[in-house]
Amino acid sequence: MLFYFKVSSRFVPYGHSKGDTVMLAAKYYISFRLDFDIVYPDGFRTPRVTVINDGCFASDETSTPYHFCAYTDRDYERYTRGVIFYRSTSNASVLALVDEQIKAAGYRSRRAFIVTWENCALRNSPLASSTFQIVYASDLSSAGRAFVVFNYRKLAPSNRSFSGFSYNRTVMLRPFNASTLESNVAEPGRFVFPIFYGKSIYMQLFMIHSMAFKLGLGQH
Repeated sequence: MLFYFKVSSRFVPYGHSKGDTVMLAAKYYISFRLDFDIVYPDGFRTPRVTVINDGCFASDETSTPYHFCAYTDRDYERYTRGVIFYRSTSNASVLALVDEQIKAAGYRSRRAFIVTWENCALRNSPLASSTFQIVYASDLSSAGRAFVVFNYRKLAPSNRSFSGFSYNRTVMLRPFNASTLESNVAEPGRFVFPIFYGKSIYMQLFMIHSMAFKLGLGQH
């Protein structure tokens, strides 16, 4: 059984026509340098990122393993089927859509990094696929004010799956459960977390995990 989110607004547009780079999910990861810095929850910043097929992107797969994970198996099963799209953008219309999703007074994105996993299936569950997206947006300020958005279209339920932030893959802060999924912005299928001065995403994800919010997941 697949679970579909009733998202009131769409994904940030992605795909070949939007200029995305394409990576088959059968490839484990790819590393490259962005044209702006990603700021992580403890204030660490780097333009170097690694897109990983198991639902994460990381600062560096080998030396400083900070991860933003949208939907990953806690035992790090890999996706072996599906397509992963990614790009960095300063397109004004795309950034306006990102800001519409973030809904933060006084904040305007100047750069975004968008990664979308489309119809990706875990190695241990090849017949059920998931589609989801991470959007990292920054105002490029010296304070490093930024947001991360998790968008979900459909998920193949797994009792072992997590989302959130981790360091060295040891702290997965928000467990996903097929019966208790929703949103922290009143839009089922979307989670938005601020990163102000490299601190608050950690606390907010921890609070959400601790309070065990009941979230409204639509089933089809």
